[in-house]
Amino acid sequence: LTGCASCSYMIRKWPEIVQPRSRTMAQRVAAGIREFTELAQNADCSSLEPSVSGRVAFHAPCHSRFSSKGTAAAETFLSKVLGDNFVEIDQGCCGHGGSFSINHAEISRSIFRERLDALKESGASTIVTTCSGCLLQWRSLASRQDPDALKVLHASEIGRWPNSI
Repeated sequence: LTGCASCSYMIRKWPEIVQPRSRTMAQRVAAGIREFTELAQNADCSSLEPSVSGRVAFHAPCHSRFSSKGTAAAETFLSKVLGDNFVEIDQGCCGHGGSFSINHAEISRSIFRERLDALKESGASTIVTTCSGCLLQWRSLASRQDPDALKVLHASEIGRWPNSI
């Protein structure tokens, strides 16, 4: 189980990139990897108390949007937990891209501003993502705009989990 969509995407790619002698092990690991929302979407969320109020949007990481797994697990989970408070926004890259945000900081910030504008149009006061890189990007750059105006959370933080999971 991983809390990062980018990590799960890359682990699933291991069989394609490792040396042939390691391929069988890589296939076993790749077949068993799950990103948090892939597990959580099937959980009984009826006793999960949301930890946020107001409208909540999902920032779909690029690795989710372009993988065969897609974003359905995260969207299903968030919809189950948040109900009508879950709002959709136009999706796109947040500009993090690993070292891209460091090596091309100005371009990265420009890309991010487009995401922030999409979020503002939705009326959401919270953004949720499933990628550690995206989470860092949103927390860092959104706080520069207005530190009190936006909550940035990982999907695992949107509720208080019961002990039964």
